[in-house]
Amino acid sequence: MALRDTYDFRVSVKELAGVMGGGPSVAGTPMGHGRLALGQRIHDAYRAGARRIHPGYRQEVTVRWHGEYRDRRVLVEGRMDGLYEDAGRVVIQEIKSVMGPDAGVTKTEDQSDQLDLEALLEDFPDPVMRAYRWQCALYCHFHALAQAAQSPDHGEAVGEVAKEVAKEVVGELVLVDVRTMASERLPVDYDPEDCAAFVDRRIQRLLDERVEAERLAVVRQEVAAEVRFPFDEMRPHQEAFMENVAGAAEGGLGLLVSAPTGIGKTVAALVPMVQACLAADRRLMVVTAKVSQQELYLDTLEKLVPAGREIGVAQLEAKERSCPRREMHCSQHACSLLRRCLALEAMDPVQQRLLAGGVFRAAGLRELAAEHRLCPFEVGLLAAGLADVTVCDFNYAFHPLATLDRFFAPRGRDRVLLIDEAHNLPSRAQEFLSQTIVRSRVRTLAEGALHGGHPVFRRILKFLLDVDQMVSEVERSVDEGGQRGVAVAEVSLDPDRVANLETAAETWLLDYLAYAKSGERRPPAFVPRTEPGSRRVVDPFINFCYDVMHFCRAAEDRGDHMTSLLRRSTTDTELKIFCKDPSRHLASRHRRFKAVVAMSATLEPLDFYADVLGISRMHNWTSCAFGSPFPRENRLIAVDTSVSTRYADRDAILPEVCQRMGRMASGRPGNYLAFFPSYALVGAAELFLQTVRPRIQVVCQQSGAGAAPLLKAFADAAARRADPDSPETGSLVGCAVIGGALAEGVDFADDLACGAFVFGPALPAVTEERKLMQEYYQREMGAGFEYAFMYPGLARVVQAAGRVIRGPRERGVIVLFGQRFAEPRYRELLPAYWQAEALDREDPEPDVLAFWKGKSRD
Repeated sequence: MALRDTYDFRVSVKELAGVMGGGPSVAGTPMGHGRLALGQRIHDAYRAGARRIHPGYRQEVTVRWHGEYRDRRVLVEGRMDGLYEDAGRVVIQEIKSVMGPDAGVTKTEDQSDQLDLEALLEDFPDPVMRAYRWQCALYCHFHALAQAAQSPDHGEAVGEVAKEVAKEVVGELVLVDVRTMASERLPVDYDPEDCAAFVDRRIQRLLDERVEAERLAVVRQEVAAEVRFPFDEMRPHQEAFMENVAGAAEGGLGLLVSAPTGIGKTVAALVPMVQACLAADRRLMVVTAKVSQQELYLDTLEKLVPAGREIGVAQLEAKERSCPRREMHCSQHACSLLRRCLALEAMDPVQQRLLAGGVFRAAGLRELAAEHRLCPFEVGLLAAGLADVTVCDFNYAFHPLATLDRFFAPRGRDRVLLIDEAHNLPSRAQEFLSQTIVRSRVRTLAEGALHGGHPVFRRILKFLLDVDQMVSEVERSVDEGGQRGVAVAEVSLDPDRVANLETAAETWLLDYLAYAKSGERRPPAFVPRTEPGSRRVVDPFINFCYDVMHFCRAAEDRGDHMTSLLRRSTTDTELKIFCKDPSRHLASRHRRFKAVVAMSATLEPLDFYADVLGISRMHNWTSCAFGSPFPRENRLIAVDTSVSTRYADRDAILPEVCQRMGRMASGRPGNYLAFFPSYALVGAAELFLQTVRPRIQVVCQQSGAGAAPLLKAFADAAARRADPDSPETGSLVGCAVIGGALAEGVDFADDLACGAFVFGPALPAVTEERKLMQEYYQREMGAGFEYAFMYPGLARVVQAAGRVIRGPRERGVIVLFGQRFAEPRYRELLPAYWQAEALDREDPEPDVLAFWKGKSRD
């Protein structure tokens, strides 16, 4: 048995000192996951200089101490940043990377950089510096104890020997500016008796927390037995669904579940997963594609989790949603709310409130943070790190730069993952594993930096010109390689050049942040603004640096599932890292969980989704599919085989198709959805539908407008039809883009939509990226066209049609327009119950009219 396995309790020196998370050396810089690498480089650079001054300088020196507290065998471990001897004494250094304001660096007489401590320490709350000092002092303390234990005279008087050793040990807290590498060494008072008392208090507290954790594990087991299905009766297929999920959660499997709308997937998945996780003292993470979907999970969890039983549920929202500031500056030096979070004393009352249990929605966590003057996102992270169930976005489980590390804490409880609307995950993963540098964006910033009027902008200008030069060199290599004028080309990137670019982006981002904090004038190109797709004011240069770092990290993955592209148009040039297949990355994230359940109404063919979701790469996995829970007589699924919706035929056939849609919608007053492949076709369809007689009302989804306007139009139309005094009783047809905001994740409940028309199989547009995916999947799977085009296209069709028939009493029609829907290779990609029920007709209008009259046509 290994030595470390013989101890009941192990703790790091950092934990004993009370340094939060990675400490302010991590939280104090703004680069997310890049901060750790930056801190390591700063440590290495400082220690390289120290070795030149002190040839015997040692780094990463391990220290270990063991003892007994309250019948527990305790092991304390840590690594000292640096150790050297000076004038007969041992000097132990703890190095912290900090970001001082511009005023924080002064010049000495010999013109060497030196930190202005008074200016710098204004940005550090006393508890943070106190934790730093204790960390350094504890390294001194445990080093002295270790040396005393090795003394031949220690015997029963190890304490006295340690005191003698302690006289020869001193501590230094070294602060290193991340921008200038200027440093300051602060002496740390080390008193053996004070350290022994401090260690005693801290270990007792940590042991109390361990005992509390053991008590809570028993509470969870008790609550697991109390979790019950919250409704009086189950829907069809729901019991079998729950049995499959329970088997996966308890047995540690990967499970793929395809189940249509109406089964009640949310509660059917949550009940067995909550039961299994609480019984086995595991934690559950629920991830969704949209925030709106999270509300349903939180509502259900409020029904399942007994109040007052110390079971915690937390919703983690995106940082930009939670931040109360108009412009985010996620640095302890620029944000007092974040700075307060670095102190244990400030976070402790919030932690105690969270540990009491309950369902904490994002809005409630924001209120809790405001009450204690803390960063709401940090409070959200704390809640997510403590909760038994965390509900959040895909990113926190899968994004390489946004993964919820606190959920995966070492020595923590095992974890289980539930993925809702899992069919969205491959495309989302592709997006965040890909990144683009746009030349026009670089040059706009460079023009602004050229006229910035401050030395910081001269330094930034050089960085921007280096980025522009890299794009130009890649473009030149394409031209010289015989592809002059080619719009899109695969290219190779120099790994060393990319790595240097990432370092430069980190460096100049920090330099710029220090300048921005001063409040001095910024050139127009650098002025914070609201950009497309953003909810708040963002700084163009900060965003650009993040994107460059993301680009460089994506470029580090050089497997055959990744590629680099140069894309040119008449107006711009882009350099892009593109992920052809995200399954390898997703599989690596699945392996962090004890069990994974991925579910959706659109996960067929199951083998395809098992591949692209990375589930098939898991050690043990299985899948299951369910049919509709509603009576077959409540729905009609028909295929109009008389028309071709291929790209070359669309414009010619669209007027006739719209006439058929309009006549079918007129047969029974109600709301109908008509889905088309593009906004151009939506606009044309609006004109053709308005010519239908008898007249129908037509509304269209507008680009970027979301689902709300059309949903309101549907609700208003339904209200008018229900009003006996209203003259408007006809049908409304809402035209939308398939795959857009209205095609999934929108609940048309209570008969709000009684029909769906789908124009064509919704194959993705033929782009260079899709062609590369097709080539890749042809090599890997022998099914390039299917994986790159057919499967994603048919999934959109099923999602769009799923807006109809959301409850057991609703009736509706689904009409698919296009000959390809009748072809076996397309038909077999539809859900099994669609295949069995779909009517192939040259003209399905009579079938639709007969359906509404309660008749059937064979």
